Amino acid sequence: GGGGNLGIAKSALNALIASGGTNIRDALQGGLDLLPAGTDRRKVIVFLSDGMKSAGGDPSEPAFLNQFENEDVSVFSVGFGTEGGAGCRGLDINLRSTLSTTGPDGFFQVAENSTQLDKFFINALGGAIESELVVDPEGTIGSGQTVVVDAGLGTNDLTATFVLTWD
Repeated sequence: GGGGNLGIAKSALNALIASGGTNIRDALQGGLDLLPAGTDRRKVIVFLSDGMKSAGGDPSEPAFLNQFENEDVSVFSVGFGTEGGAGCRGLDINLRSTLSTTGPDGFFQVAENSTQLDKFFINALGGAIESELVVDPEGTIGSGQTVVVDAGLGTNDLTATFVLTWD
């Protein structure tokens, strides 16, 4: 059942040891290996990193990337870091963009703060369950202030869920 899988996942996470390297290819291959092959179920990998590849094989090799497309695996990739004048320091933007466009419906985002990270995970969840999302605006709402957001709902939409986060 789901509870058993959650326990296994927590044990696996607790067993991880930071060793100072970023082996993107092995991490993604490990995720691919966990997904059941040849199924009609939606397959998604959420990839979060704050660094560039510093260990392991080349994750941009075509033979490696073809696995995502061959198995219909979407990659939702977020680079957690700070965007500077010359781009995102410490993040391999090209690789993350390539990973996110190799399989169906993936996307890439840079998150510089917890609000942007929240938005990424909301988008990733929506993509994983193939839902339409409106994720914005980002800003400050004062006490007693009202903000109207056009959600673009259609006549076939049965429900709408709104999520508000704050720091």
